Amino acid sequence: MLELDLDSTYSYYYIAKALSMCGERLDYRFKEYVFSVINSGRHVGTGDVYAEVSSEFDLTFMILELADLLNVKYDTSETEKWIFKFKNADGGFGARRHSNINSTYYALASLYLLKCNVKRLHDTKIFLRECEKPYGGFTVIPNSVTPYMEHTYYGLTALNLLGESCRFPSQTVDFILRCQNANGGFARSDSGISTFENTFQAISMLRKLGFL
Repeated sequence: MLELDLDSTYSYYYIAKALSMCGERLDYRFKEYVFSVINSGRHVGTGDVYAEVSSEFDLTFMILELADLLNVKYDTSETEKWIFKFKNADGGFGARRHSNINSTYYALASLYLLKCNVKRLHDTKIFLRECEKPYGGFTVIPNSVTPYMEHTYYGLTALNLLGESCRFPSQTVDFILRCQNANGGFARSDSGISTFENTFQAISMLRKLGFL
């Protein structure tokens, strides 16, 4: 069931985003789908993470952003409570008391869409700062040493949601540029293969950091 939900939600999410960017009006089927998912409670799950998703909050985030885009009104209290169940003692978010930067970003982004005051989460800011490296980039957990593109994107964007900025902007720009390949695309590391996702993340961060 979760796999079917993810497939459907990915389709609705990216089609809705693309149509909105093109100035197209979204028809009633999008609202019907969002209402059906929210009313069934399928936008919150068990906290298990499958190989094809970035975080246990992936589906939740997409449904919440769709609801925001479509101006769907509903009781958000239970969703907020469910997300906070995954907040750990170190300030990060993650299943089974193991925080990581992916889950922390998606949790914050979801809470932000729920109009929660995420800027009050000072311990979460500390967790993110511990993932931020003085030589540039962010790591998936504080004790890791190797930054990757997606973790840097999650870390930088999560800090922005908290009203914070990167402490090592020039080093982070250098890390991002080292991940660019001869074909113009960006990879998750300086020895990786270019992907559309990593290229989007790189361009977004370079703009936020004032390089572009």
